[in-house]
Amino acid sequence: MTSNAGAVSARRITYNTLRNRIISLELPPGSLLSENELAQALGCSRTPVREALILLADNGLVHVVPRKGTFVSSLSLDDIRDAQFLRESVELHALDSISFPLNDDVVARIHTNLDHQHESIERGPSEFFSLDEEFHQLLLELSGHRRLWQQVADYKTHLDRARFLGLTTRDSLARFHQEHVQITESLLAEDLAAAHATLCAHLRIVLDDLKNAMTRYPAIFKLTELAETDL
Repeated sequence: MTSNAGAVSARRITYNTLRNRIISLELPPGSLLSENELAQALGCSRTPVREALILLADNGLVHVVPRKGTFVSSLSLDDIRDAQFLRESVELHALDSISFPLNDDVVARIHTNLDHQHESIERGPSEFFSLDEEFHQLLLELSGHRRLWQQVADYKTHLDRARFLGLTTRDSLARFHQEHVQITESLLAEDLAAAHATLCAHLRIVLDDLKNAMTRYPAIFKLTELAETDL
């Protein structure tokens, strides 16, 4: 690996690590991010940390306050709405374009994913969230639009923070798993209408969870948007 490739890799690894910690609220809104402390905690130099923070700022996940430092940004309802619109548009349209018979290899990986989801319910939201992401990526692959996933994933980071707020109990994880099973069973029965209806309702659960989160955790949202919200 060349030095330039190594630098890019270090920046990407650092970015992904910090992004995941922000999404999971391990680094909640308002957290001060020190380059020195992050570099020490991640076992790297300050350069990839600084570059990762620039990328995170470009994505609106952190912001710089002059003479004070870099902070994790509050959740933006406008960004969440936009990401939800994009996700629904892509995933529902892709689902409707699925043709039969289904790809056996992708179906086998979906079944494996569902088994792992079920096993992860007792272990908490972090592992389940990763498997949830994989399931939806597999649905796009089943439709022949696998390459769209990265674009959707990059854009929906703000939505993912809101989604994580809804994965706080065993019952919520079990509910999501069961809906994934129902979507899969509808596809295996070649019932696209039923799969579409279940996926649509499934994707919109985050809006109900968001209303509850705004009541329970108002401090993590942008105050001006919170006062004007109408989900």
